[in-house]
Amino acid sequence: MGENNYVKQQLSELAELHKDLPTDAEDMRTRINKETDIFCDIIPSYKVEATKQDGQTRLTKEAKEIEEVEQRMLKRYRDFLIAAINMANNKVVEVSQVGYHCLCRLLVTASHFNYANALIDAVVQGASHRWSPLISAECVLAIQDIFDADGTGQVTLKVISAINNLIKAVHHHINPRLLSTLLFVRIATVDSHRLERPEHKLKKKRNKEEQAVEKALKEGEALLSPEEQNHLKTQLLQRLLAVFLRAIQVARDAPTQTQQARLIRPVMDGLAKYAHLLDVEPLGMLLKAVQ
Repeated sequence: MGENNYVKQQLSELAELHKDLPTDAEDMRTRINKETDIFCDIIPSYKVEATKQDGQTRLTKEAKEIEEVEQRMLKRYRDFLIAAINMANNKVVEVSQVGYHCLCRLLVTASHFNYANALIDAVVQGASHRWSPLISAECVLAIQDIFDADGTGQVTLKVISAINNLIKAVHHHINPRLLSTLLFVRIATVDSHRLERPEHKLKKKRNKEEQAVEKALKEGEALLSPEEQNHLKTQLLQRLLAVFLRAIQVARDAPTQTQQARLIRPVMDGLAKYAHLLDVEPLGMLLKAVQ
């Protein structure tokens, strides 16, 4: 219960931050950075499930209290994420920078947690920010960190899909540095181990028999089968190819040869890195498209 009490204490501190309105821009920046610190500290290494109201599941008093704290934390996190995304989308660049800074920190810490898709989409969009090089640079670095740390490729798949969707939306205005982050994708090193994360900060108390069963289940799920590994690698390659092809297509619509070259260069770098993993026919089609 010690860690559960710690989380409750941190949630109370979050509530204190919202008792009154910020006095100025600096106060607002300080508060939202403090909130980010707290969430980066208390977010558990697992997704929080919605409370089941089936009337059949019986929880101990202690387990019920932990579940209530989890739901409080999830609601607070959802509200904070919405606020941070709204700040990131603010037309005032200084406000937008604060929002994106918090989102980048959360992406590195909580890409496995609830609402990860909204978080990924926001940071990927920020990586191609058209008015602030500082925002785009910070978002690009956060994405690189995610690619480099994702040993299973599961989060990487979501990020690559978000990049592909962004190219559809902004066409040749995509940031070439965002495309260059694809060089950090770890396809060849996707291994049989699932992504390692810190221990749960909230743990439900169980008797020895329940703990033994849970341990056995975790050990059974600890490894990805060879079939799962191959399927995951295939998905990563397919999505990378989709991004490269789309980038080539939008590069052709760029108004100047300089812009075209800036978009083609990271594609060629990516093809050079992953060529040995690609089928000959798709690779030949891509190279032909570049010419």
